[in-house]
Amino acid sequence: MQAWYVTIRFRQPPSSDDGRTALRRTPTIEAVAISNNTRSLLRRRLDARRAERWPALIELSLRFRGDFIYLTSTSIVADEVMPLCRLTFRGSIEYLGFAMYLASSETYENSVLHTGRPTGTPEEALDCACGLYLGDPAAWT
Repeated sequence: MQAWYVTIRFRQPPSSDDGRTALRRTPTIEAVAISNNTRSLLRRRLDARRAERWPALIELSLRFRGDFIYLTSTSIVADEVMPLCRLTFRGSIEYLGFAMYLASSETYENSVLHTGRPTGTPEEALDCACGLYLGDPAAWT
């Protein structure tokens, strides 16, 4: 199954006969697939970062759904599956949207990375989420 990234853009509304712009907009939908190569690259980069910086994580799982990529992990300490964050594919692996998992409400909320930006690399997203959930704020410096 292939995931799709959908962008809706509005064309310039047509003008009416008397020169006024019509209020109605016509949407144009563009879809970009998250290719298997991109998925493999993302898995490799995140697994390399996990091994390098977060050895307490036994496993890092990625689940693709639409333009979302869900990261969950199993840690040595808790030995249970722990959701970390959700990434949003926006056409480039270097500019992924970031949403932190909130255990209190069991939902994802759009957030900014430790860099202060709402988008970033997969490694920045993993560091941000693990810094919070594994109690290591040194990951943000």
